[in-house]
Amino acid sequence: MMIRKHTHLKYLLVTSVALLAASVSGMTEGHASPVSVDFAPPKINLGKICKARRSDAQIKASWAGWDGKSLPRDMSKDQVAREMARLFYAAPETYFAAIKSGYGLLLDSDPNFKESRYLIAMIELYLETGRYDALKEEKLLEKLEQHATSSDPKVLNFLADLHLNGQIADSDEEKGLSLKVQAARLGNPQALLDVAQRANDGADIEGWDVAPDVAVTLAFGALLGKLNGSVCDRIGRIAREYSKGEIVVQNYALSEEWHRFAADLGDDDAAWKTAQMHLSGDYLKKNNDHLLKYLEQASDAGILSAQLEYAQILIEGALVSRDLAKARQIYDAVEKSQPRIGLIRKISLMEAGNQDEGAYFDDYSATLSRLAALEDAPAWVFRKIALITLDRSQTPTARNTARALLEKAISHGDKDSELHLATMLLEGAKQADNLDRALDLLYSASSNRGKTNSLTELQRTHRCFGQLDSDLSIASFWKEANRGAGNESLFLTSKEIRSLNTQNDPLDIATLQSTAMYGRASALTNYAEYLASTEQAGNLAQLTAQLAFWRTFSEQFDGGRAAIEVGIYRGARSEQMKQAALDNLEALSQAKDPYAAIELAELYLYRSKGQMAQIRKAEQLMQIGKDEMTGKLLKLYNRVNPDPENQKFTLWNSTVSGIRKTNDTGILLKAALASEEADTKERLFNTAVSVMTCNLDNVLQIVQYLQTIGDRASQDHWLKVASQLVTEPWQMIKIGDIYASFGSEEASKKAYDHYMAAFEAGSQTAVFRLMDRVPVPDNPFYDPALAVEVFDAAIERADGDQMWGILAHIKRSEEAIQSHVLKRHSLEKLYRISAEAEQPAAMRELAKLLRQDRPSAAEVNESSQWLKKAAEQRDVEAMVLLANSYAFGIGMEPSQELAHKWLAEASQSGDEKSQIMLSLFRGKEAAQ
Repeated sequence: MMIRKHTHLKYLLVTSVALLAASVSGMTEGHASPVSVDFAPPKINLGKICKARRSDAQIKASWAGWDGKSLPRDMSKDQVAREMARLFYAAPETYFAAIKSGYGLLLDSDPNFKESRYLIAMIELYLETGRYDALKEEKLLEKLEQHATSSDPKVLNFLADLHLNGQIADSDEEKGLSLKVQAARLGNPQALLDVAQRANDGADIEGWDVAPDVAVTLAFGALLGKLNGSVCDRIGRIAREYSKGEIVVQNYALSEEWHRFAADLGDDDAAWKTAQMHLSGDYLKKNNDHLLKYLEQASDAGILSAQLEYAQILIEGALVSRDLAKARQIYDAVEKSQPRIGLIRKISLMEAGNQDEGAYFDDYSATLSRLAALEDAPAWVFRKIALITLDRSQTPTARNTARALLEKAISHGDKDSELHLATMLLEGAKQADNLDRALDLLYSASSNRGKTNSLTELQRTHRCFGQLDSDLSIASFWKEANRGAGNESLFLTSKEIRSLNTQNDPLDIATLQSTAMYGRASALTNYAEYLASTEQAGNLAQLTAQLAFWRTFSEQFDGGRAAIEVGIYRGARSEQMKQAALDNLEALSQAKDPYAAIELAELYLYRSKGQMAQIRKAEQLMQIGKDEMTGKLLKLYNRVNPDPENQKFTLWNSTVSGIRKTNDTGILLKAALASEEADTKERLFNTAVSVMTCNLDNVLQIVQYLQTIGDRASQDHWLKVASQLVTEPWQMIKIGDIYASFGSEEASKKAYDHYMAAFEAGSQTAVFRLMDRVPVPDNPFYDPALAVEVFDAAIERADGDQMWGILAHIKRSEEAIQSHVLKRHSLEKLYRISAEAEQPAAMRELAKLLRQDRPSAAEVNESSQWLKKAAEQRDVEAMVLLANSYAFGIGMEPSQELAHKWLAEASQSGDEKSQIMLSLFRGKEAAQ
């Protein structure tokens, strides 16, 4: 028996002299050359003769509470001896008492357990645990030396190692070598190997003339010995020697053969070692048949690592047919011995399937609960249970339960829970009360735990939920931080993406690529579109390689592959590349990829042109992608479907079962409006708020929803948020119009402020809003000076179509305001601008103006032409004036017939004056 390596003072001699022990791992360690020997296992089939060995954990547990008084009755003496050796190598100090008692009882009760074997075991135990005084007091070495004359090869080899490794005061290398040779001649396998190795290095060993390869063969033959129940332990030694390559030349193929031989004899540990060699395939040609056979054997034996590997192979379905049920059975078995590992693996397996369906969902929930009940439960399990709780119900009780679970997950270090709890705290009517706590969580996630998406949440929270004026500037800071971290998607049009080819700005292209590396769908689509847009004859090979990389890279992200194909389709210059992208989207959809199905459905609908075959195909795809449905797609579907009575999808029907999972704020809000259940309505609204991107469009949708349900208090907050998000004058006007609809004095002031902001930004629409207010004396915002400024701006910014409305407002204003305005602007010019824009009333008023103050003949003629144009456009007053012009020849040739015609036209339009004039005209004709 070899003495284990020691690197400290190990042994006190009888004379109490302490010596530093050298390495005891072998007499030629570190210097020997390995011997070349091909020693293969015999070609025999003996069946499962090896006895199953318990794991170290089982052995430790079995002997931990043993009283040391008697050996277990259900265990053979050989098994006790093997397990004492296993305890020695696993934890000698911890199990010192058990090991010593066990060997002592074996010595007393087993006639085959010799005293020499006991002494060797005790000396090793005392040395390993540093009990040098006890070793001296019990005179174990002296007792063992008495057996040296008994020709016991184990004793001789053990004593030889003590001399050769300097572990006794009078150690004698020559004596040690002599003892080693004696042990070798008596057939001790270790002695044979040691002597063979030294001889192979060219050492001249007195009394030894056996060739090294013969000696190794003899040693291995001795190790093999009898093919009985303990042979597998000895076979393992041979396999290890070929694997290590210290004594024999390294030969992994032979090592694998010996492990496989032991496995076939029933050694499950050897089966696992065989499987491991084929799993890696690093040192020998991989054989999948051997891998699967012995991996399954090891897995069935309950070897944890083998169970996990085999289950993963069954899940992946590459080497064998995919069998999730069998993988689940393996994880069930693992749960019994290693609950934490088994439960975690089962949860992962379930999450790869559809855990939303009935009993399977209940099983998933129960599995999470069992994991959460463990003392060493992972923090994330509490988060998952919290999210399931919220998915099932939004009642106050459910939300309180979920919050407590998220708090527990956070206390155990789960950083993702910080984001979830922050989002939850910001939902609903009480969001302001929870804002500080939510911000604390987000700041913790961003600064202490490095969650990059918390930067986005901080920006969103300060912008959308903040109650202080400073929140907007803080949100801007986090927006820049988000951009600096490469965590912000770029929103580019196809035209802008294509322009990158001509501009060829390396920084812009690098930014586009770096955002794509984060895996967001929009960023992946942008970069794929850019790459595809570079397609040309000279770069097809390089472009194909680039697109292949991004296709593979994107598959690790939800919707990533679909996003890449959409980008390629948009950017492709050739029909061939465009069709390849479509084909890939079709293949992904057939494989039930919901993201690809939704993208492809949108393409079908855009190209449908009312063709029901295309729309039906889109419906099939929408069914596949129902959990990722978007409001944009549903609106498109409802718009292009020529049969509104036969629509398979609406914003709230039961077919769209994933509506509560969507991140589309518009869909969620419309679904909330359509719901008649208060709990569902609140749940959908809360979800819409929690998932929304904080942009003006989403915020205004929330404002509109709140206005519809009459929640005025909440509406004020979101209008304030909307006011902070505006970037264009028309957006200011839109918010102003909402405030104006409230009717209160405070809301009217806010509407006015928004109109003024838009006016100062150059909005003509804002001018019209202000013209309804500032020139009106009884309006609270009456301001004559501002009215003149507004009219001036209106005239300067107006086109011909708008001018008549402006003139109408000017004419309705006070005389002082009119006077100031018309001093700056020629009324004739204003009428002419509007008349030239085909405004009939302006034509008529211009004609009237031209006839004032002694007009010239040209002015009279021009005025008549404007009257004719106005009359032809059905202006009644112009018809009457034109009739007079024909009757009296004002600016045109007199014509009683035409005068009669235009009076009749005016009369038919209901003009009383023209009816009277027409009656007089007809009477005069009758009198003549």
